[in-house]
Amino acid sequence: MGRMKMDQQFENITDTKQYRLLHPIDSNHIDTTLLPEVVAQYGKRVTLILINSKLNNSRFEVKFDFKKVKETLMKGEFEDLALFHHDFTVLKTRKNTVKLKEIEKLFDVSKITEDDTKITYTVSFQEGPYANTIDETVDNINKNLGKEFEKIVNQLDLDDYLMTFKISLAY
Repeated sequence: MGRMKMDQQFENITDTKQYRLLHPIDSNHIDTTLLPEVVAQYGKRVTLILINSKLNNSRFEVKFDFKKVKETLMKGEFEDLALFHHDFTVLKTRKNTVKLKEIEKLFDVSKITEDDTKITYTVSFQEGPYANTIDETVDNINKNLGKEFEKIVNQLDLDDYLMTFKISLAY
């Protein structure tokens, strides 16, 4: 799938590469419209609902990995959007406790946070695929990252988990 430069969908209105929408999004093409344009028109919450509703696994979700999503995306100070890092959250159950040490062996874990009921591992695996549109994000999770992740989870025989795929800025 060829990538479109962010500039092709927006009008550059200043020297600092800030954007505004050139036209409203046709609802028939929302899934193939660049995410900055979707967020600008529909907002972060609706954009995430549209993405999450298309994921094959109810234990998967997508979030943005940065604050002030609309403002950040409209500035356009990035090359692409990609899925680099993810949060893998596992409930602390007797069954899962034995398997938690295996997680660090199977994933590239960069951070671990813990509370009384759950442990969250910030992980990465594979090179972060692109997430520039709803379709691209959903396809890369359902057909690639999600399948790889499910293979690992099946090896661990875990049943109480949540995988949060995070859309990041790529420079």
